[in-house]
Amino acid sequence: MNVPAPADSPPFGPSAPVPSEPQEPTAPQEPPKASEAPEASGALSGPADPDPSAADGSGHLAGRGVSRRTALLGLSAAGVAGAGTVAWLLHRGSAGADDSAKGGPAGTSGREADPFGVDPGASLEVVAFDGAYGTLALDYSRVQYRKRFPGARVTLGRTQRTRTTLGPRLSGGHPPDLFDNAGADRFDTLTLVRNGQLRDLTALLDAPSLDDPHTAVRDTLRPGTLDAGRFRGDGVHGIAYAYDVLGIWHSDTLFQEHGWAYPETWDAMLTLCREAKRQGLAGWTYAADYPVYLAYAVLPFIGKIGGTAVLDAIDNLESGAWRHPAVKHAFDAYSALGRDKLVLPGRPGFRQAQRAWVEGKALFIPEGSWLESETRPVRPTGFQFSVAGPSSLDRSDRLPFGTVWGSPSELFVVPKRAPNAAGAQELLRIMLGAQAAGRFTAQTSALSCVATAKLPDDAPSSVVSADRALRRAGTRLLVNPRLTDWYPGLAKELGAVLNELVTGETGVADAVLRVQRAADALARDSSVPKRRHG
Repeated sequence: MNVPAPADSPPFGPSAPVPSEPQEPTAPQEPPKASEAPEASGALSGPADPDPSAADGSGHLAGRGVSRRTALLGLSAAGVAGAGTVAWLLHRGSAGADDSAKGGPAGTSGREADPFGVDPGASLEVVAFDGAYGTLALDYSRVQYRKRFPGARVTLGRTQRTRTTLGPRLSGGHPPDLFDNAGADRFDTLTLVRNGQLRDLTALLDAPSLDDPHTAVRDTLRPGTLDAGRFRGDGVHGIAYAYDVLGIWHSDTLFQEHGWAYPETWDAMLTLCREAKRQGLAGWTYAADYPVYLAYAVLPFIGKIGGTAVLDAIDNLESGAWRHPAVKHAFDAYSALGRDKLVLPGRPGFRQAQRAWVEGKALFIPEGSWLESETRPVRPTGFQFSVAGPSSLDRSDRLPFGTVWGSPSELFVVPKRAPNAAGAQELLRIMLGAQAAGRFTAQTSALSCVATAKLPDDAPSSVVSADRALRRAGTRLLVNPRLTDWYPGLAKELGAVLNELVTGETGVADAVLRVQRAADALARDSSVPKRRHG
């Protein structure tokens, strides 16, 4: 059976945009030793030392060689792709393991402690995407797994070319037990599901959670997590472990200095931006080289005005979806930024836009949660910032203020023919425990999909803000437009249109017409597999 490439690869948004994106600077790396030289393009790699050591003294990610945004956008770091294969073997008594993992949660036995009937001597092979997170989603959990099953040999490989590396193995019927389907060179998951190549993880979701045997795993997850792994029918064929918030970010430091508050209405937004302009500041800035980031503000605004059904129609490529009044209202609102010249001039690239925003030259920037790690090198000490969803247009909005875009990412899947599917699901159950998820956030400054996990006491303000926004939104006010990852080409066209809209180079009617034409052309293109909500 042929193994598919993503029909819509490379993705835009939290997983990965177009491959033409310029290489980003990465953390300095030691030159590889001769024994570690790359052997073949796309080969698996892994550190020879099995002990997790990816964090610096503060517990944050250090020296990974691929920035968070680079990995989220599916890009590779120069000189890393294609490193040679190195098995990562777990040793008895690994540091950092908790005794509670030996038999599951305290007081559990039988199915509660081992719901999948894991063969304690069976080998387990896991492949991670070697991006911003590296193996940090797995490091703690693999130690716990090995402590529970000391007779098991566990290997943990890494690759930046998921489909290239694992495609022949899936086609040949000898896949790994678990892998992270991420990056630009990832599989088209929908096609894998249609071909019957992935295991339905309903049994995992219905199993007792690691922390509370009376609570199912599915009930410990953030809203939207299951939807991210649902591709056909009611089954869930993947667990998206990381969780991003895409929205409008502002500096708490700057706002406190001026006595400002985040505007809950669009009229208040324009009033605040005009006041800032009088003080020599821009209201907004954004990455002019990736204007699709404007969609992180505009798409949830459309959903807030017209309801989630409008976003579903857009994602479904329904005829006339872009002519909905909610789209026109949202476009008209954002066109005011161009008419009143409230956007930072000069068309800055993403690095320049971020720096200008950190320096207080603009009030708002549309970005994802990766803004925390990307701006760390240029942020002054004590800089605090927060994320919010769209302001209200008026009282007729279908959803209230507090609507937010939550986007799960980093999809872990279990192949249908995995030799140790039981062990893979047990490892996922450990990963979905509160302790493992909390450690992941502490090391990456990124949220996980586990709602029951506690934030570290020293969590950055941006992480606290993103978590707070998601908890306030709950299920009712959470939106997750799929346009940017289902159809990146259309998302790119949307970004180009929004770029001209907020700079005053095009009008609302022309913007609607162009995006609708692009959507209609895509709907007629039989070479692109189509997704649908519902």
